[in-house]
Amino acid sequence: MIDTPAIIFLSDRSYCDILNETSQYLDVETGGVLIGECWKGKWFVLESIDPGPKAIRQHSYFEYDQVHVNHLSNKVGRRYARPPKLLGLWHRHPGSFDRFSGTD
Repeated sequence: MIDTPAIIFLSDRSYCDILNETSQYLDVETGGVLIGECWKGKWFVLESIDPGPKAIRQHSYFEYDQVHVNHLSNKVGRRYARPPKLLGLWHRHPGSFDRFSGTD
């Protein structure tokens, strides 16, 4: 259990990528992969990888295109002198966001 709240910083690029992904899929679930670094208890999200062309986006279900995500994460990671780490996954629900989907 975490005693203190996490401090998370989003790069402008990762923030824009999350906004772009969600704005394209307002009526269905969508998400992405967050990569970056943790340092002194702070999370620095450098990139948000889109879920891929074969992602499954439905009103109450979402699944990543794992082949695409792995490929693009590795490719983007090569931009950095020290490749970033997988920090986590994000996804959003359409509408009011107040209900978990079946796989949450």
